[in-house]
Amino acid sequence: MLVGQTLLFAISFDKDNLYLEFESGVLWCRFVQQELWFQWLEDVPSRNAKKKNGQVQFKELHGKGVASIECLAFDRFLEIRFDSGLILGFKGFGRQSNVLLNVEGEVSSIFRLSCKGDWDFSWPDTDSFDHLPSGNAENWQDFLQKRRSPANAKNTFPFEAASKADLPSIIHWLNRLSDAQIEEEIELSLDSWDQWHLPEQTLNWARKLMFEREKVQRLSQLQQRIRQLQALVIKSKNRLEELENRRSYRELGDLILAHAHHLKQGISSARIPDFYTGEQLRIKLDPELNAADNAKRYYKKAQNQPLEMQERRLQISRSEESLALSKRELEQWEMAVDFKDIKGLRSKRNEPSAAAEANNRPFKVLDWEGYQIWMGKSSKSNDELLRASSKNDLWFHAKGVTGSHVLIRRTGQDFSPAVIEHAAHLAALHSKAKHQGFVPVQMALRKFVIKPKGAAPGEVLVQKEQVVDVYLN
Repeated sequence: MLVGQTLLFAISFDKDNLYLEFESGVLWCRFVQQELWFQWLEDVPSRNAKKKNGQVQFKELHGKGVASIECLAFDRFLEIRFDSGLILGFKGFGRQSNVLLNVEGEVSSIFRLSCKGDWDFSWPDTDSFDHLPSGNAENWQDFLQKRRSPANAKNTFPFEAASKADLPSIIHWLNRLSDAQIEEEIELSLDSWDQWHLPEQTLNWARKLMFEREKVQRLSQLQQRIRQLQALVIKSKNRLEELENRRSYRELGDLILAHAHHLKQGISSARIPDFYTGEQLRIKLDPELNAADNAKRYYKKAQNQPLEMQERRLQISRSEESLALSKRELEQWEMAVDFKDIKGLRSKRNEPSAAAEANNRPFKVLDWEGYQIWMGKSSKSNDELLRASSKNDLWFHAKGVTGSHVLIRRTGQDFSPAVIEHAAHLAALHSKAKHQGFVPVQMALRKFVIKPKGAAPGEVLVQKEQVVDVYLN
């Protein structure tokens, strides 16, 4: 029991952990996700190095005896009053929890210095506190000892419920638990504190409160997801319509070749007769290329155009399917009245899908016409991609510039020209050369891509490479 004991030492090793060492043990104050939690320890961690590595806190309280423990009846605030008249307050409400030292009615020091507003904290009126008799304080200490080693902060009992068994505090604690934990956690609490005889009506009200909280949160998530999918479908359809109505790149290449004798190297555009429509047409040219090479550039774009159209159609189909599923789930959540109605929905949502597992990898995983394509996200991600690949996979990278490694997984079938073109296009788009019109892309089997010892992240040596010419829009 803390009343009558002396505070020997107060120390911290970081901004989220404060240790108060008393004669019989250590009160460990933890800050988890902006909230304050208590746990009773037998000793301070790293005791032998505490004076060397730790930061001494609240020196004014060292050697002072505990006179009483007080708490607010309906708020998350607890204070330890010392014989000298100093008060150590534990604030569990507001945007951030904190520990404050009160000297003669004013805040003289705070533990979490980032909470600058706490310097102006108005200390609650003395009359609003409830005095905890020694018996209750002893129960509080015993309870903390019984829960000495929780698996995580979520299963640790918060100080506001341990200090006084009032209904708002109990509901605050219940709200932090999933419905699957309620029965077990409540029984543990009742075993630990006999005076917690909560009626079934109170527990049902708490469950209802938790359900409504989760329902509101999930409805908001689904509504946002539906808006995002609707916007994606509209954007993809507009892009597909633009591709379908755009002038064929092959026709533009034909027009350049037909008027090659008029198109000199060094010009960036030209007006030429369009024998398809009978009108004059202004066409863009690469001034560094002659007419034949400019035509070749447009023919390359003509090969990529149907690939992008196919990819857009697939994206629209997948987005519309996800949109229908999200709308159906939204309707089920709107009709639900308790946890039983959403049991199936919650289990499905918690099951990791194949796509989710793929997204958990350190590199992107894409499916394209029966092929699986991997693409690095960063230099370190490129290294992870190489480590996870097989020797007969096909590797791509923009030549001479930094960029993502792209790899086609070998699944037994040969690599089609279309998937090679697509992978090379991805490597060009995800490189420093993505704004250039023409990008040469290295291609080699994975077994000929070597990571030298001591090389920087993403750096490789390539043997037996081929070069794929990529023309970007």
